[in-house]
Amino acid sequence: MTAKLALPEPVLEAIAAEDLDALRTALEGSPLAQALGIAYESLEPGRARARLPAGDLLPNFLGFAHTGALFALAEQVMAAAANTLGFVGLPLNCEIHFVKGADPSQDTVASAHVVDTQGRIARVVVEVKQGDAEILRVTEMVFLRTPQA
Repeated sequence: MTAKLALPEPVLEAIAAEDLDALRTALEGSPLAQALGIAYESLEPGRARARLPAGDLLPNFLGFAHTGALFALAEQVMAAAANTLGFVGLPLNCEIHFVKGADPSQDTVASAHVVDTQGRIARVVVEVKQGDAEILRVTEMVFLRTPQA
């Protein structure tokens, strides 16, 4: 039997109230975001943009930025965008394409926006770049929208 995960009440309240300042604080305060140094440059209804700074923890064994860290950035910014519209967005699925190897000595920026909401489903797309070069493409991430999780 799977136990139901209790979501933090302040986060639920921030989402329900569409309090973007409180939501940004929660997003940037998550342990993974803090470990990777992910910082939000903008957060508005249906949109989010965040930066993953270059760092010594990012290279994989081949010397490229670790794809797990890149996906973590993409997922964080997509979840941020999905949770700015008054509903808790729980990820259902995602398809990701790594377009080119990323340089761990460069900052990486991800921008996401909600492209569609139909009932309980939200579709979010993201663009992940280093400078002008696209390094990761997500066709879309689908979220289940629920007033409470």
